[in-house]
Amino acid sequence: MKTNKENKKEYMKNYNKKNKDKLKIERDKPENKEKIKEYNKVRYQNNKEKIKKRVREYNFNNKEKIRETKIKYRKKHKDRIQKKHKEYYQNNKEKIKNISREWVENNRIKVFNNYGNFCCWCGESNINCLTVDHINGNGRKHNKEIGGGNKIYRWLIKNNFPEEFQTLCYNCNCGLKRKGFTKEYIKSRIFI
Repeated sequence: MKTNKENKKEYMKNYNKKNKDKLKIERDKPENKEKIKEYNKVRYQNNKEKIKKRVREYNFNNKEKIRETKIKYRKKHKDRIQKKHKEYYQNNKEKIKNISREWVENNRIKVFNNYGNFCCWCGESNINCLTVDHINGNGRKHNKEIGGGNKIYRWLIKNNFPEEFQTLCYNCNCGLKRKGFTKEYIKSRIFI
């Protein structure tokens, strides 16, 4: 047997279905919009935790559905989204550039903290001179695959710092391509 609350809920559901158009007209009236807005605000404040929990559960149980909906929306409103992004970028160029630089620098620091904050060959420790070297020598091919540039740092972090990489300074990394340029040669040239 249903409780009064369940009966009322079912009745309201049926009523809303039957009178959809009438309710929409009422809802769209300017004087009602403010009332509805205020009601929703109060309702949210009174049931904040309950609503958040329900939203989290829905998002967790419908990940694929939400993903598909977002993709459809982006395809449908591609021009509008691009315009918004462009406007935001134009209004916040310096902020975005600073965030990007900071993000790259933080990733560099994470990578060099893992692989060593000095050149494996000559001992150079100035972080601005350090680079990541592919020990197996397939760096150009690998950089093309992942997109090159600073993306190597993100890739290394994402792949849990694979062992086939090392830290070298820019000079030693460029010198690898020259004949006779070895670790021993470097050590013999350092004057301490």
